[in-house]
Amino acid sequence: MRALGVGGGGGQPTLIEESLSAACAEHLFSFLAATTESLRRAAALAGCGAAEEAELAAEVVHSLFMSLLEHCRHALDLLFDQPAAFRALLTLCSSLHTAAPRCTNEFWRSTGAYNFIYDLGVRLASQPDFYEPYICMLATLAAAPPLHDGDASESAPPAEQVASLLERGAMQQLSPVEALNIGDYIGQQLDAIGDAQDRALQVAFDETRRAMLDRWTAALLLLGSLARNHPRLRREWGALAVDKLVRIPFLGVEPQLKAASWRALSAFIAADDDVFRAAELGSPRGGRALGVAELASRMWELLHEKMPVARLALGPAAAGPIAQGGVSDAAAPRRAAFNLELLSGVRDDLSVEQRHRDYPQTIAFIGLLRQLIRAHSRAAAPPPPHMPRYVDWCAQQLFA
Repeated sequence: MRALGVGGGGGQPTLIEESLSAACAEHLFSFLAATTESLRRAAALAGCGAAEEAELAAEVVHSLFMSLLEHCRHALDLLFDQPAAFRALLTLCSSLHTAAPRCTNEFWRSTGAYNFIYDLGVRLASQPDFYEPYICMLATLAAAPPLHDGDASESAPPAEQVASLLERGAMQQLSPVEALNIGDYIGQQLDAIGDAQDRALQVAFDETRRAMLDRWTAALLLLGSLARNHPRLRREWGALAVDKLVRIPFLGVEPQLKAASWRALSAFIAADDDVFRAAELGSPRGGRALGVAELASRMWELLHEKMPVARLALGPAAAGPIAQGGVSDAAAPRRAAFNLELLSGVRDDLSVEQRHRDYPQTIAFIGLLRQLIRAHSRAAAPPPPHMPRYVDWCAQQLFA
């Protein structure tokens, strides 16, 4: 473990010693991450008592992790030379704070842990390969619930800690607000390719998109995590984020990126239950519930405005809406309209996901519909126009 600053002895380590140290570190971190994930799954499946035991076991692993982290922060240069071990360390951090969110307070109280993630974030400009696991780690830390353990020196809520970290100096380069430019970038590249009709440009862009996919997904994950758990950032970013994020799923991107966009959009209209209860009781704090409903309405409008193509008119019958396709006659009575391209895209992506038996985009889309309905109903606002027909389409067409 000498290459990580853990343990040691006299003299300079040989290349073989460094390789063995890196391999040992990678296996140790991977083993601890796998153990933590097993504990998390056991807690999810077990009863309350067993779940508490599993979390306590994860906290024991977390204590070991904090000791390792104290050593590792003095060996960043060596860790950067061992990417597999470093990725395993970051994955371990994410797994631990997912399985044992109570440990997040301990993490933020540790000067060594804070300095570690700050120093690493500053270096990411020269080490972009670590961007995705690092940003996912921050998203996990931000998602931990604020915990009150009676300590007089109690830390700020985790999401606020992450937001403050990202506002410091060189860390601003990692601001998740930059993720809002993903759709603009993709759109500009597609326009340039369309104008030039250049096959080489298309190939180059496809390679860039594949290389950036995991980083874009991670950036949207962090954006959504902060929006869901930090009310101030949700208010400040909300209007711009909705306008920008709605565009991404319509750009022909991979289902993985569409799913990340749907989840990020959901986060901006996912006010906690306390806000809705305050609205029901007439508390001034309940005004945020109406703000969430207004943002949800704007989001719903944009989902339709983004599609200049013909829409699908529906008659009174609910069955078989896709089969009733066609442009509605302007002289005919006004009827509910579906966004045909949106629904067709969701159904096509589901067929792709079925081959892999993994359904991130479909689940994220349905989750967004749920949040849209919830935001309106809990704020005592009218439901989004035509929402019942979308729900009916999911039941009768998407999963038919």
